[in-house]
Amino acid sequence: MTNHLPDCMSELERAINRLDFYRLFKALCVEFDVELLTLFEMNNWPEEEATESLMVVVNSDEHINLDLDTVVVSSENEIFSDLRRSIFHKVWNSDQLSKNIDFCGQITKSYGLTIPLHTQNGRHFRFWLMLDEKSVKTHQANMIALCLKMVFERFFNELLAPTSFPVISPRELEVIRWSSEGKTSIEIAIILGLSEHTINSYTTKILQKLQVVNRAQMVATAIRMGLIK
Repeated sequence: MTNHLPDCMSELERAINRLDFYRLFKALCVEFDVELLTLFEMNNWPEEEATESLMVVVNSDEHINLDLDTVVVSSENEIFSDLRRSIFHKVWNSDQLSKNIDFCGQITKSYGLTIPLHTQNGRHFRFWLMLDEKSVKTHQANMIALCLKMVFERFFNELLAPTSFPVISPRELEVIRWSSEGKTSIEIAIILGLSEHTINSYTTKILQKLQVVNRAQMVATAIRMGLIK
């Protein structure tokens, strides 16, 4: 039974690009006998009709009829709906998979493992793995989840956070929060002890950073991105 980190984890601190992380995820798939690994961002799902994977790793010599650049999960998927706000990893059996994953018949292994990931800025991600019962029992879901979470944390910090998440200053965040409470620029100015002109200037900068055109869209986008609740 595996009770220590795999040797490949020694490469974690040197991973800086997408290929490095793909190799790490691939090595973990080999270590834990995982046939398919996918990583999804959940913030805009199921408000959108489907969510696409950020990473797909296949560990199989057999031909699998999948687009290896992306896997799409429908908003009707009961497993992802059930786990959208989960904080615990969970193992799914073959009956549950066959009802929810339309490509599971193309993969020989019959168990699924879902691992939720929550970043400090409120973004939510999910690992979806395909593996067999023997692998789950041999390696323990806890160890698989631990290793993947460690790799994901660096993957997020190195690749996802810098490129896809705008830098919002603490003062700008206050403007967003008070705007979400329905406060006007004048009211926010009084609360923060600033001029209305300054608040409007902050608001303009926020709109540009979030690439939206008005305060309603600003608040909605900030909520989706996890800036505010």
